[in-house]
Amino acid sequence: MPEVTTPYATGTPCWVELRSKDQQASLDFYRELFGWQGKPGPAELGGLAVCELSGKAVAGIVPLTASDATGWTTCLASTDADATQKAITAAGGTILIPAVDVGDRGRALLAADPQGAVFGVWQPGTLSGMQVVHEAGAQTWSELHTSEVSAAAAFYGKVFGIKAKKVHDTYWELRVDGHYPFASTLPLSLDAPGTPTHWLTYFAVDDVDSTVAALSKQGGTVLFPPVDGGVRPCGAGRRSAGGALRRDETAAAAVSHSAKTKAAPRPTEPRSAATGRSVATAARGPLLTDGPELNCRQGRECSCRGRGRGS
Repeated sequence: MPEVTTPYATGTPCWVELRSKDQQASLDFYRELFGWQGKPGPAELGGLAVCELSGKAVAGIVPLTASDATGWTTCLASTDADATQKAITAAGGTILIPAVDVGDRGRALLAADPQGAVFGVWQPGTLSGMQVVHEAGAQTWSELHTSEVSAAAAFYGKVFGIKAKKVHDTYWELRVDGHYPFASTLPLSLDAPGTPTHWLTYFAVDDVDSTVAALSKQGGTVLFPPVDGGVRPCGAGRRSAGGALRRDETAAAAVSHSAKTKAAPRPTEPRSAATGRSVATAARGPLLTDGPELNCRQGRECSCRGRGRGS
């Protein structure tokens, strides 16, 4: 199991968190889909459920508040959330939820970049972040879909020291000095019309087709069927998108990816820790509408442009 045993480099995705209007339904859904184990946390910690695989933290699920929108949030690592908050504001970003302690687990904030993509910041305490990556059911890649790639790259560069390298006409790798690529960015023009800017998270699974079948069986909605191809370092394989939760939930969407090449290691891991073949399913938010007839308000994964339903 590819475990993360050293601190995440500043600016790298270190945690993912789902805000759900039915936390228990979400916990049940992802337990069946990915094998996650978790239970609602205490009220003083916002009810945060830390979901685990084999006893290792992989993601959080929190109950929705009146000011929240359902969906997945990508959290970027920081050694000083308060300093990062100031840097976000100075670079033109917006603070949605100011830095706050989450018990002794860490300190967090929620923000939006100048183009509107929402992201979190996590300063670790007793919870370092995702303890397992590149494993079936764990995070394996992140993508930023943005309306202005250059401006977004400049923002994340100023705040986190992230550098963008163009590797394809419509594809940029994101990395910090001395580390392998950990994410990518794409122009929003490739997404369905009306799609807002967003961060997209990939989760690894063993088989994309069986995962899509399991999602459908549990009441999820497939937004586009499995397809092959891609340019990501995490593999050019097979993926699909689907509604993540049951009929009575405002659901997040999911994208699956079956790697035919080796996954890029986490910035804190040696290359040998990466898995060979994987399939990733990622959930993104916000939001999808309730029920099986879902309309995704986020973007479409690149190989299926025009195949999925837009908002």
